[in-house]
Amino acid sequence: MTDAGRAVTGPVKGRAGAGVHPDVATFVGGLRERTAAELGDDLVALYVVGSVATGDARPASSDVDVLAVARGHIDTPRRSRLADAIVDAGLGCPWAGVEYVVYEARAVAAPRYPLAYELNVNAGPRRELVVRREGDPPHWFLLDVAMARQHAIVLHGRAAVSVLGEPARRDVARAISDSLGWHSAAGHCSPDAVLNACRSWHYLLTSRWLSKTAAGMWALGRDCDQALVRRALDLRAGRAGGCLDAARVGGLLGGVAALAATTV
Repeated sequence: MTDAGRAVTGPVKGRAGAGVHPDVATFVGGLRERTAAELGDDLVALYVVGSVATGDARPASSDVDVLAVARGHIDTPRRSRLADAIVDAGLGCPWAGVEYVVYEARAVAAPRYPLAYELNVNAGPRRELVVRREGDPPHWFLLDVAMARQHAIVLHGRAAVSVLGEPARRDVARAISDSLGWHSAAGHCSPDAVLNACRSWHYLLTSRWLSKTAAGMWALGRDCDQALVRRALDLRAGRAGGCLDAARVGGLLGGVAALAATTV
């Protein structure tokens, strides 16, 4: 194993040195072992990203998001073996499931929209099985890489800012616009739709990414439908039940999309 690999064999830590949930730490340690066994020296980096990395995860509903970087293109037999290993691991995920994406190093060193990926696996006790290398909504991949530069937890390799290049703001704005359009077209009225919009709004104004909950709290101090945002926060935290009003969600998404359009 490389020196970088040995440097991360200890406990998995979150931001500011806070330990992640013990079950998740054990789970991602297993993913690290399976990934290293298949990719070997071609594994450049491995990160925990998403809500686990930002400290905003909810065990009953959150995925464990993992971003892997391979030295080059992964041939079909090895990609299939890796996918099988991650699916097998995902069935034992202690939370909703695992979202595991592999990128080629050169693609993420200078990320552009749409961003190509080598493998996308979604698997878990409460997730529909997905194993693909193309055809998924493209906005999630660029946004995940952009956010990982700030929040990733290193499982293997160097810090994320040393491996993942910074996407151009116009590309991030396009991905944000497409993500909001995706939520709108699907008729999503979930708290995630609202809080993703708040997070995108904060980025467009500050070039910094917040967790969903932190973005919602930030939006409560802005000129927006504060009652909608407060209810989305309550739903995400499990403090309330029911649904959000579709028209009001659409209004918030449309406002953020208009701001994104001025950046494109």
